[in-house]
Order: sequence, then C-alpha cells, then structure tokens
Amino acid sequence: MDFVVDALPVMLPQLRDGSIRALAVTSPERVALLPEVPTVSEAGVPGYATQNWYGLFAPARTPAPVVERLAAETARVVADPKCRRRLVELGVEPVGSGPAAFAA
Repeated sequence: MDFVVDALPVMLPQLRDGSIRALAVTSPERVALLPEVPTVSEAGVPGYATQNWYGLFAPARTPAPVVERLAAETARVVADPKCRRRLVELGVEPVGSGPAAFAA
C-alpha cells in the first residue's frame, strides 16, 4: 500500500475527484471539509497531532513600521469574508496572528 502525508490544500483536489482516499487527518480535531475522516489519534495513535502553518517573512532588519504595516494588511485581508471563505474552501484555517504571536 502506498501512502503520503501532505497538507490538505495540496491533497484536496485528489480527495474530491476520488483518485485518493483519506485515512486520517493529522490535526487534533477532525477537519470541517472532511468530517467523516478520523484524526490519527482516533484511528489508533493516541496523542498524535501535527499541523502545517504558513507565515510571511521579511528580510532581517526590516524597519518595524514596515513589519507592522505588512502585519496589519495581512490581518485585514485574512479577516475579509470572501478571502476567509476561499481559504477555508482550499483547506486552510485562517488565523491572521501578528508578528509577536508568530514569533512565539
């Protein structure tokens, strides 16, 4: 049996067209787009959880006002209902945290 562990946005088109089958999701909770698919923990590996994340990066020593502007604009876009809806359709859970939360 061949299998792969990959990010949902990458695998979603193949899941939708039926060319692959999801055995489990690696997140702590089930995914809204795939409610019938158990978590790895539910499938028999208790406590297993891993998630992908995405972030924006800027060159070292980028001035603080530039970083703040990028963070504010990113948060604005991620909060936009049309953008959020599209991200969710792609299998991404939009968070939109700022630089301090991202650094932590």
